[in-house]
Amino acid sequence: MRQIKVNIYNHSDLLENESMKDKVLSNWNRTPDYEWWDFVYEDAQKAGLKITEFDLYRFKISYENYDSMQESINMILNNHGKDCDTFKMAESYQSERDSLVCKFSDGVNTDKVAEDYEIAFDDEVDELEKEYFKELSEEYLGLLTREFEYLTSDEAVMESIKCNDYEFDEDGDLV
Repeated sequence: MRQIKVNIYNHSDLLENESMKDKVLSNWNRTPDYEWWDFVYEDAQKAGLKITEFDLYRFKISYENYDSMQESINMILNNHGKDCDTFKMAESYQSERDSLVCKFSDGVNTDKVAEDYEIAFDDEVDELEKEYFKELSEEYLGLLTREFEYLTSDEAVMESIKCNDYEFDEDGDLV
């Protein structure tokens, strides 16, 4: 009978042994094997934006807006934190829209568009809305990019190893 002695490394061992940690990290498949983007898609939908596809390598996103800019702004202001970039963006666009209402008012009732200026107001709001949804989609593309970068980072790999109590042989392969 032949006996083979094998050293097995766990998360704590990797923290103490940098060269072993480097082996494990270089062997680790960093491609997420699930729909990691789902929660971003869901959040975007709650903001009135339906993401139809994205490409992180070309930094491209396709979307449909199925709510008005005002409905989207309201959803974001009611559901996103004040420190969130989407919240700040929605506040800014709300302010721009309010300025347009004032601009196209009768000068007395500045929170209402005057009947004579409705077409001009609608034209400017349509342009503002296109700009808003384009910028909102870019915010969500940024979220998707940051999430992917995290999921493929050394930090995420080490967290996964710790949470799942993974162990490795001397070659850095999962046992």
